[in-house]
Amino acid sequence: MEWENKMLKQFGWYMDVILAEEYDDIHANYHTHGVEENFSHQDFQIVLDMDPEIANDVFFTLVDEVKKGRRFKEGKVYTNIITDFNIAFKQYKEMNRKVLRVLLPDENGKLPIESDCDEYYKHQLEDYDFNVQVKKYPNDEDGNVLQLLEQQGCDFSLEQKVDFFIEVPNKKTGELVLKALQEKGIFSILEQDKEDMQWYCQCFYNMMLSYEGIIEAQQKLNDICQLYGGSVDGWGVGIEK
Repeated sequence: MEWENKMLKQFGWYMDVILAEEYDDIHANYHTHGVEENFSHQDFQIVLDMDPEIANDVFFTLVDEVKKGRRFKEGKVYTNIITDFNIAFKQYKEMNRKVLRVLLPDENGKLPIESDCDEYYKHQLEDYDFNVQVKKYPNDEDGNVLQLLEQQGCDFSLEQKVDFFIEVPNKKTGELVLKALQEKGIFSILEQDKEDMQWYCQCFYNMMLSYEGIIEAQQKLNDICQLYGGSVDGWGVGIEK
């Protein structure tokens, strides 16, 4: 909180940044703190996925107007606040407080409250729940699995039994991969899926769950099995309930 307190002392407000990739890749959560307490005006929010520096410039302009005595309200279109663009405002809830959301125009200058506004910009009108858990992991398949495991109650403070699956083209190749894995001290078995008849090696790890650890383990397994035509095809963790 040292930086935040410094900003409040020096300017009376600051901007907090939560990028769209930490939510749903659509809604960002740029918002101000200190405006209501220090200038008797509702704090602002921008949810459009945009450059944080530009969002900060918008807030700076708005707060500067507030300091001059201007008050912004829902249901009114404002001109000449941002050069060559109209803006509007709408009441929303950010976490557990009410904020005044800044509605920004599309590339043609159309606001999301206008019917012919670009559909992407209309996401600004959505009552998105910003209390949802913020993503802690990269937005890829491995990160999404870790996010889901955490939401399902997996204890990341304890070692977990992680199964990695290596797809192989046939039984003979699978036996070569299995031997190579066992020579590296990796406990593995060779099995054939009863439905699609695909052969695969299943490798068993006891490990602490982390994004970096999962990526490293898959890379290590790929380095071993790719020499024989195999490749890692996913992983999973059993959660006891």
